[in-house]
Amino acid sequence: MSRQSYAKRLIILAGENLGLITLDNAKQQGIPSVAVHKLAARGEIERVGKGVYRSYLFPITEASAALEAVLAVDSGAILEGESVLSLLEIGDFNPKKYRVRTTTRIQRNLPGNVRAIVGPVEAVEKIAGVPCQPIRLALKEAAKSATRDQIAEAIKQMSSRGINVGADIL
Repeated sequence: MSRQSYAKRLIILAGENLGLITLDNAKQQGIPSVAVHKLAARGEIERVGKGVYRSYLFPITEASAALEAVLAVDSGAILEGESVLSLLEIGDFNPKKYRVRTTTRIQRNLPGNVRAIVGPVEAVEKIAGVPCQPIRLALKEAAKSATRDQIAEAIKQMSSRGINVGADIL
């Protein structure tokens, strides 16, 4: 196939993944990694992490930035704790770094806005296209470092949105 067809296929792939492309996803679509590298070298896509690229055709959103942080760690990683609540715009949480949990040891340099934690992943829920810790577990995790008032406000906001997490978190 020609490079143009690879470029078009990558744009479609990026559109399905909040503007992001991974080498693994490209390979699954029959696009060789050398084609991805060439497109990045020509400036048609931007390399944002090891094996992670961003298409200029899609705007950067909170969800795409969070997905980029998760993919920078590894393909099985998830967003957790206050980062999940911030993604949902619940409560008064604005973490300086995305908190990302992975089951594998990290052997790469991560962006400065990512804090990776190695440990078990209990469950995964897709929120706005981003693999995340389920909301109830994220709230429990956030409760470890947040004030009681912050958690109470988050529960109140969730309740008004129809998200029932129960008051036993307090």
